[in-house]
Amino acid sequence: MRPECDEIIFETSDATRLVRHPLVSVIVLAYNHEAYLQQAIKSIVNQIAPFTIEIILAEDHSTDDTFEVALAAHRENPAIIRVIHGPTNIGMIPNVLRAIEKCRGKYIAICEGDDFWTDPHKLVHQIAEMEKYQEVGVCFTQGTILSPDGSLRPSWDYGVTVRVVPLSEILKREGILVPTASLIWRAERLHEMPLWFRTAPVGDLFMFLRGATPNGALYLPIDTIVYRLGFDGSWTTRLATQTSALKVNYLRRMIDAYGSAVESFGLNPRIFSSFASPARYLLFRHELAAGNYREAARLLAKIHPRFFIDLLRRRIAKKRF
Repeated sequence: MRPECDEIIFETSDATRLVRHPLVSVIVLAYNHEAYLQQAIKSIVNQIAPFTIEIILAEDHSTDDTFEVALAAHRENPAIIRVIHGPTNIGMIPNVLRAIEKCRGKYIAICEGDDFWTDPHKLVHQIAEMEKYQEVGVCFTQGTILSPDGSLRPSWDYGVTVRVVPLSEILKREGILVPTASLIWRAERLHEMPLWFRTAPVGDLFMFLRGATPNGALYLPIDTIVYRLGFDGSWTTRLATQTSALKVNYLRRMIDAYGSAVESFGLNPRIFSSFASPARYLLFRHELAAGNYREAARLLAKIHPRFFIDLLRRRIAKKRF
């Protein structure tokens, strides 16, 4: 079902100068990204490709000068940049939904405003392979994590060959499964997000799952992006500063969203049970400490046994060193 988006939406663009038939729509999600947004936009504008793109710059009523940076980027690149915005902050999921609604391309890529692309041929590489693998709905690559201390760590290595990675393999990983800034979807996958997605606590995971079901995700063994971890304004930093009650609410919403994803996307419940176990374990500990023993027992029964085996192995290894 095509997502409904009933917020007030303004668009700053020049219809007389916009490219007419972009092959790729690149969504840039921007909220309080004043310090990083220009780099993100430049890395997309500098893509070298034989096809046209558009940038849907979705600015979510920032409290800094992010909106001014976005407008300046539009003035510099009126043929490809469209700035969408509104009178209030609406949150990440509604913001990405209204951006999807504006996309005209056959493919949709994404780059949050504090990340950036490093390969000027990123889109060319990905689309060339997507055209070969018509059965898959999403493609990802390797990436590099940039920490606040300036250190760089290559990550998301799924091997040295182009291949379709099954979800059963991807969901065995911990943390961020794939680099969000590397993702590119067939547009129809995102135009058909289920209604429950509007209230999901995060967007990129469930958007990725929508593209990767039922046939897996196409993987390219090239490093194309940088993901900023723990910087001011980033999602990870905002979550870390939330109160205990808000974190518990986040875990509950995540578990509900996992259940909805299993049903909507036809995921294997056993495989997804293992993936959801860390969230259930954290919530189990909270309910146990609060004396809610019945709810704690219910959560405990749904935690995959392999989670406890892996947890024990990690603790033993930590003691050895």
